[in-house]
Amino acid sequence: MGRRPRLTLEQRSIALSMFHDGLQAKADAAHFGVAASTMSGLKSRFNKAGRVQDRPRSGRPKKTSFVNDRYIVVTSRINRFMSAYTLTEQFHSFSNTNHSASP
Repeated sequence: MGRRPRLTLEQRSIALSMFHDGLQAKADAAHFGVAASTMSGLKSRFNKAGRVQDRPRSGRPKKTSFVNDRYIVVTSRINRFMSAYTLTEQFHSFSNTNHSASP
């Protein structure tokens, strides 16, 4: 199951203004194409914390950019039987960087 689409900060602000105008969470959710629980959570988070921005996430920061990720995916789909080593070598020549599978 894939991830659901996230609301942008602008959409969250619009949703909160719709809440303040008296629109129900269900109608608000239908407008943005998300679940009603998403809208209810947004409203309760705003009432509790006073903000709608995401909290910082933990974890290691990404080393590759969107363009690099896209190159890896496209190359591996075109050459389905390419080994990981060969793909790494091609990626290295494409991006002029060195990425290792080991930490």
